[in-house]
Amino acid sequence: MEKLEREKWESESKAHKWKMDFQDLCQTYEVTGCNKATLYYMSALQLREQIQDNALKRLFIYAICDAGFLMDRYTDCKEQQMETSFRNTEKRMRKLLTLLQKEKEMCEQWSEIVGRKRFSSKNRVYSDDYNEELLALCSLFRETFEMSERQTPNLADNLQYFLMEARNNDLIEKIIPFYLFQVMVRHTNRLAQNPDFQIVPASLWKYKEYEITKNNGKNFNKYERCIGLFQKLCKVI
Repeated sequence: MEKLEREKWESESKAHKWKMDFQDLCQTYEVTGCNKATLYYMSALQLREQIQDNALKRLFIYAICDAGFLMDRYTDCKEQQMETSFRNTEKRMRKLLTLLQKEKEMCEQWSEIVGRKRFSSKNRVYSDDYNEELLALCSLFRETFEMSERQTPNLADNLQYFLMEARNNDLIEKIIPFYLFQVMVRHTNRLAQNPDFQIVPASLWKYKEYEITKNNGKNFNKYERCIGLFQKLCKVI
């Protein structure tokens, strides 16, 4: 009984603290009395201009996670309803903060991937022992870019190297389908024909805008095949 009373007191204390903090933030950023939609808009608008403002971030998180506990402070609610609303708000907030932390970690990992200086197929030992996975990748490449074996003399060796490179890197291994897709699309001819070529990783991730509305449908067909390539890579790798 004593434990339950203590947990109830801690919960009520936390709920009161959140409410006071939320109301203070609303006054600070002049959004007091707004409905939920307006609060979303106003806090997001200010956050866009003050992205490093942690207090404003906290207000936005309150707004997103509120299950009626914070915004409906003037509504008459039974104690049981209020407690349920608080628990749901707390659950949403915990889930959102977990997602934000995961996003932060992924951004740090992505920065490490992009920061790598160079990938190279030079000075490596080539092997004729190609496994089924590699052969499937070669077949998928030739099918997508409509190239024959004669037109792709170094494809297997180069793909084998870049696949091994990805497998041996804990970060890149997590995005192998996307990594190989970018290598294939950005360096199609060199991957197929050049035995000694290097890739600057930053060039793989740099956004490139394509014209897809001209050229009598040829572009559409090409990008349709590329979409299919990525989908199949996700299944093959």
